[in-house]
Amino acid sequence: MFLIALRSSYTDAIQKIETQNQRVEDDIKDYLERSADSDKSMSADEIRKRSEIFHQDRDFSLIDPLDLKDKIDKLSTEITNFREECDAAISEHNALTTVEIDLTNID
Repeated sequence: MFLIALRSSYTDAIQKIETQNQRVEDDIKDYLERSADSDKSMSADEIRKRSEIFHQDRDFSLIDPLDLKDKIDKLSTEITNFREECDAAISEHNALTTVEIDLTNID
């Protein structure tokens, strides 16, 4: 349950960032179209510079000082390994059958 909650929270955060960054990209396109309409002599280099500045000012990024992605991956691996060890131990225990025969009372 904890791993599922972590993954869900992390995925939600990433999706929100991607959505916001797509909006920024759309805003850049609108800005550049308006700029091109008003300044017909804008060079490709000028367009690139304006886009970079716009991205620097408005792009979203995930600040993750705990390195949650790495912790999620490690926890997932630990859980998988634990399950595999349990399955192996249970399978081994279930496969071992002990039959005891008492030969002392055979006539």
